[in-house]
Amino acid sequence: MKNGKNINLRLVKNCIEDAEFIALLRNTKGKFLSKSSVEIDQQLKWIEKYKIREAAKTEYYFVIESKSGENLGVVRLY
Repeated sequence: MKNGKNINLRLVKNCIEDAEFIALLRNTKGKFLSKSSVEIDQQLKWIEKYKIREAAKTEYYFVIESKSGENLGVVRLY
């Protein structure tokens, strides 16, 4: 986790909560994100594949959180 003054960045986890949050962003607030499947199991599979790229240090996908732990958005570096 990277702690900032006003927000924190944490790596996306392969869990239902992160999959649901990302699917919600992609399918309701998708102005800057490409659309994806609303199926949570499909999002979990994508996260699982992403974790391989993270382990290879070729890509990083962060959840942006408020200091109180509320998910605010995502950012991906590659």
